[in-house]
Amino acid sequence: MTSLSAIWPSLAFCVLTLVAMGFSWRLQDQSQTPLPNRRLELFRVGAIVGSLGVVITAISFLDPFALIQHPDGSMSVSPWLARSWTIGFLASLVSTLFALFARGKARVVLSTSGLVSGLLTFAAVLQNGV
Repeated sequence: MTSLSAIWPSLAFCVLTLVAMGFSWRLQDQSQTPLPNRRLELFRVGAIVGSLGVVITAISFLDPFALIQHPDGSMSVSPWLARSWTIGFLASLVSTLFALFARGKARVVLSTSGLVSGLLTFAAVLQNGV
């Protein structure tokens, strides 16, 4: 298990990304020009999916998934860890794309948060030496 002092910057970036996604939701709610219902729903889906992806990425930084040792002595990542990375990448992509349905600052904040989420997932992959 990785020591907390080594991963706290990554977890701090995850928390900041979550805060930014929540802030984009608030910006959209306070916007002077309301969005049509479909666009608002898609924006909110993007924010929710992106937030879940960041939470899953943060969990993968904590190494809850054990490496699997094979009979020949080699090690490989757990299938659950690989799935969490896939979910993290897909969630960041969905969040970034669905941010395009918003207007103004909310669009910029959510799309930037989605891109940062993708970078955090990539960092989680690199942390495990893959």
